Amino acid sequence: MRPGDRLPRRVDLMARFGVGSRTIDNAWAVLRGEGLIESNGLYGYSVTRNQDDMEQAA
Repeated sequence: MRPGDRLPRRVDLMARFGVGSRTIDNAWAVLRGEGLIESNGLYGYSVTRNQDDMEQAA
């Protein structure tokens, strides 16, 4: 995904990975904490960093 791309909806991720909403929320919390995604209010989440930034952080 690229910066600015919106993440799939919670319900879509739950169906794709066969997990509950709490698992998705926990994953999003980790990604927010790492600064990789940001909340767009009612529009969900979007990517904030590009691949080069993630490689430098590793």
